[in-house]
Amino acid sequence: MSLLRLLLLITLACPSALLAQDDGEDTPDSTETTSESGKGKKKKGKDSEPEVAEEAPSPSGKGKKKKGGDEPPMEQPEAEGTVADDTPEVAAVEGNMANDEPEPEPGTLAAYWKREGRQPRISDFVATRLTFYVGDDNLLAGSDDRSPALGMANEYPELFFEGLNAEKGKVVTETHMVIYSKMPGFLKFVDTEAAFVAEFELSRDPDSGQLVGRFRDDGSWLAATFWFGEKNASPFLKLTAWPFSADRFRLGYLFDLTWGGNRMWARNQSPVPGMKLSFGSDRFYAFVGAKAMISLRSDNNESENFWGVLGGLGPNVPIGAKGKLAYDVNGGYFTRGTFRQPPHESAPVVSFGASHRISFGWNENMGGSADLRLMTNDLNDPRVGFQVSNTIATIPNYQGTFGIGASVEFSSIWGSLIDADDPSQRIYDAALTGGFRARVRFLKTMRVGFDMIYRDVSFLVLNVPGLTPYVDFATDTIQKPQLYGALYWDWFIEKPKLRPGFIIGLMQPASFAAREDSNGNRQVEIIREANDYELLPTGTEPFTILSMKASLRWHLSPMLVIAGEVAFTQDYNQAKNVADPDTGVNTLILDEERAQALGLNLFMQAAF
Repeated sequence: MSLLRLLLLITLACPSALLAQDDGEDTPDSTETTSESGKGKKKKGKDSEPEVAEEAPSPSGKGKKKKGGDEPPMEQPEAEGTVADDTPEVAAVEGNMANDEPEPEPGTLAAYWKREGRQPRISDFVATRLTFYVGDDNLLAGSDDRSPALGMANEYPELFFEGLNAEKGKVVTETHMVIYSKMPGFLKFVDTEAAFVAEFELSRDPDSGQLVGRFRDDGSWLAATFWFGEKNASPFLKLTAWPFSADRFRLGYLFDLTWGGNRMWARNQSPVPGMKLSFGSDRFYAFVGAKAMISLRSDNNESENFWGVLGGLGPNVPIGAKGKLAYDVNGGYFTRGTFRQPPHESAPVVSFGASHRISFGWNENMGGSADLRLMTNDLNDPRVGFQVSNTIATIPNYQGTFGIGASVEFSSIWGSLIDADDPSQRIYDAALTGGFRARVRFLKTMRVGFDMIYRDVSFLVLNVPGLTPYVDFATDTIQKPQLYGALYWDWFIEKPKLRPGFIIGLMQPASFAAREDSNGNRQVEIIREANDYELLPTGTEPFTILSMKASLRWHLSPMLVIAGEVAFTQDYNQAKNVADPDTGVNTLILDEERAQALGLNLFMQAAF
């Protein structure tokens, strides 16, 4: 006992002596922290005494102390601009000390946290939407026409031009838990990151009223960045890996025009892992990546991995201090499983193609969808707090009195399908899509924008694949593409925090016309999306769809909004079966009662 006491006294009196000797191999339970300035290292082994850790200061400025137990306590993030004595000097490594830290965007939660002098904990839930909805999709129709009266459990009727650049509709209740960590590497030119990203979504079945919950991975990732010079100020290579779902790693730019996600593999409902190696600099980026999906072969019912390879690059040219001209191109090659019809069961379903985009912005960001970015909870990232598209609560970023932006993109994808005219052969079917976006902002917060979108039938059913699965179109059938344009206006009135808006759109829907019957008529099928079809009466041609909406939003805080909408849609591409009273035979006729819809929507949404 006397020897142990002597060792304890030496330890308490001379901690620096022990640290100087701590150059041996790490044990599995040891952790090491190193300052960027090259000063001393601290290492805690599993046999060391638990230390007293101080929690992050509360908003009131008061702190609490937590006593140690059998294990060292979990460390809490420090207040902004400070570095803990026993944690890596992440703020110093990243160049994000108080004087160099980028200013967060006005109106965001990051700006709120900075104003309040506090930060979220490392395990905060981020990108959360909670929506209360009262509405009626059609005040002109009743339950006989599949339109229940005004209620709180109705399904929100999203119009065709809404959510163009987002994965989901705006009336969603969901949250993301992002547990994020970033540490400098053992080598001075290396940074390491990882994020566990989980999504929990709640919805209500509009028919039964029951709550439906879904929990899934939404892009958990890990990455290593290799800098060629000063960190955050030099070119770099970054290796990113998604162990579960790489659905955010896609080709194309506007979300509704992207391809190569999880559904790219035929009949797939599962997440697909992937990885990407990217190079980045101020004026240029490039990447190459891969995904792999395990699936059963049709010929022997055995498992096999089917791969997809993706790549892209893009230079950008700064124009003055506020403008940027950019060109982006990416493409990929995918083996998507095997055909299911004989004699092609051993042949892989193959797709390949490329996407191009040219964009220009002056005080306007024409970048990609937030739903294509990595989810993070980096406390030094000014975008932290909310990074999901298509919300009604988020206030747009208004920088400068005047802004203008435009982008145009085009994608062409070829896929192998069975020849409908000769089922013993396979051919390549071309799928085309494109989009044009433009917006002008003046008086700082008043915006006018225009979208025009083109998607042909082959692109709409690309992920099936084919309108008839695995089969191309016969030569004597007719396919017409989806083409629509939408013009919108909105104005954020600063003092009362009101945002009125109006949008109007016209669509020529995509359609497929079958072979002519004996009377020379064709059966026409409207194709709104993959697996969303509407059969029209024989001889009826598709009708143009008109939709318009007026809205008023009242922003009560950076996170909460109350909004009202009045929407009108005219769509005669609706049909129903009516039984003949004499013969009892069903006849397909146009459903004119549902052709015109006047909707009323009321929201209360929090986004935080």
